[in-house]
This record gives sequence, C-alpha cells and structure tokens, in this order.
Amino acid sequence: MGADQPQRLPSHTPTCMGCGPDNPHGLQLEVFRCGDEVFADLVFDERHIGAPGLAHGGAIAAACDDVLGFSLWIAATPAVTRRLTVDYLQPVPLGCTHRLTARIATREGRALHVDGVGVGVDGVTRFTASAVFITVDAAHFAAHGDISGFGELFAELARYGGAGPDAGSRCPGTGCGARAGRRPRCGRVARRSWMPRGRWPQHTVLTVCRCVRWPRRPALPPARCIGISDPKAICW
Repeated sequence: MGADQPQRLPSHTPTCMGCGPDNPHGLQLEVFRCGDEVFADLVFDERHIGAPGLAHGGAIAAACDDVLGFSLWIAATPAVTRRLTVDYLQPVPLGCTHRLTARIATREGRALHVDGVGVGVDGVTRFTASAVFITVDAAHFAAHGDISGFGELFAELARYGGAGPDAGSRCPGTGCGARAGRRPRCGRVARRSWMPRGRWPQHTVLTVCRCVRWPRRPALPPARCIGISDPKAICW
C-alpha cells in the first residue's frame, strides 16, 4: 500500500464509545490514516440531537476526542487525553457528512499536541479542535481498569514500531529521564508480575525501569498502585 493511500485503523477497543463496532450506542467511527494525518467521516443522527435538527455539542466533542486520539498511530504509542478544546464555528446538521481530520502539531516529551478540523461536504468548516494527549504504556491501563480489551491494540502498535505491554525500552517514570522509544539511561529494566484481581487477565507482566518506585498507598491495593513517587506525576 502506498504512503498516500488511506489505511483503515483498528478501533481502540471493540466496545469503545467512539469507534467500537460492538457498541450499539456509540458513534462507530471508521478512522483512516493517510501519511501523517488521520481522518473519519462523521454523520450524526437522531441519537446525537441537541437543538432540533442539529448535533449536540457533546457528541461533536466525543467524536473529536476519539479521532484526535488516533494520533497514537502516528506517534506509535498509546496515549490518553489530558485536555480537549472544541471551537463550534457553525451548527452541525444531522444526517450530513463532515470529515474530521487530525494531525500532531508538536510533541513535547510525553505530550502530543494534536489539532483537528471538521469540514462538511459543502466545504464549510463547522468546528475545530485541539487536544493534548499524554503517552502512556500498558501499566497505566492496568492500574485503572481492565486491559484485556487492549490486546489487539497493543499488538498492532508494536507491529507499527510502538511499545506493546511487554516492551522494555521505555521508562514510564521520571527518575532516569528516559524518553519514549529509548532505553532508560539508568540501564536497569525490571519485570514485575502478579496474579491480579477482578476482571484483569490471569497474569499481568509490566516492564519498567527500576528507577520507578512502587509505593504502597492506602487508597489502592499495592498490586494495583503502580505509580511513581512524585505526587505531581501521573499515577500509572
């Protein structure tokens, strides 16, 4: 497939509200990548109504969050939303196709600054969006919920050159200052595994730099709290 040919991207998870094909209440977006951009064609229906005949602003924002989030395929790493801003320039009619295109504007460490624009088939730009996504690894999702639905996503990202759940080349903490895609400068890589509880897979293996501490916090069982010692940092 040529570099300029659109490539269909896998959904985040089958039940994702934005792009999951198995979620009957979701937007069921089909997102494509073309070069350094991702895009999806949006058609809002009666489920997404706000003012009569118009799409609700929340539905538009949800679509922006999801499509801009597909920038993870450009960065080749999982990422989560830190901030999302939507500018509603024109009302968005129900039943009309709008193409939402997004691309990474800048990258600062773990922060991906992504811009998006929604244009109708009539050529009118009706909304724009900007977002900041923070790159994470599988440990982030393991700390906050069920990672079983992310297996295909991690496998595909690994195939594209990103890190899957068992990749050992990334330091998710700030102790050694390693950046995504590089081996930690401290040179120490450790594996930690346990028998998780609840809905998690039977075994979870996390590969992290040993400079990351494993604090015990009263709010969470020790096995589930895999944050770093800096209280201002994101808890994985």
